[in-house]
Amino acid sequence: MIADNFHDDLILGFFCFLPLLIVNFAALVCALFFWRRHPRVSALAFAGALLFFAANAFYLYWEFIFIPSAEFDGAGLTDDLDLIVHWSIPVVQAIGLALLVVAIFIGRTPRGPFFEDE
Repeated sequence: MIADNFHDDLILGFFCFLPLLIVNFAALVCALFFWRRHPRVSALAFAGALLFFAANAFYLYWEFIFIPSAEFDGAGLTDDLDLIVHWSIPVVQAIGLALLVVAIFIGRTPRGPFFEDE
């Protein structure tokens, strides 16, 4: 056994991220469902949701599985590696969110002039 509360922490961490993971998974499914109708928007939404999902899943793995097992094995994980991972995860999340925002606005087509009297 790695730690006394390893499984409790893992389950709590999973349930804390569960709503976000469900929404990301739903975005992936919706992007695949609407692929033929809006391929460019769906590709951007799929890529953004996949990056966001992967960053959150990797964070769960890193924080609740890799770190506790490395500490138990006495691997002497450096703080620099932990800092790099904790810095890079929000960057990947930001890129995923930016792709989702671009997907929202790239699919809009102009409907005409804003002011009808001009």
